[in-house]
Amino acid sequence: MKTGKIQVAIDRLGREILVSPDSLVIFNSPMYQVQYFNRSVEVIIGIGKDEIASLIMDESAWNTLKSGEEIHITKYDSSDNDNI
Repeated sequence: MKTGKIQVAIDRLGREILVSPDSLVIFNSPMYQVQYFNRSVEVIIGIGKDEIASLIMDESAWNTLKSGEEIHITKYDSSDNDNI
């Protein structure tokens, strides 16, 4: 698929990811942005009836995920507050 001059490839995740209720969550300020200087992969997640979210990773992480490697979810630890 092409959007303007950007080529987009579409694939399937092919596995389930379970996100722990204790997962570390970070809220970003308005105007927060991230720039990618290599290929990145975005997994679109539907939430409820009208909302979506994105799980974004570099292509290397995507290939590792697709290969079936174990997934580790970073969990919240109250001592993390000292580092934020």
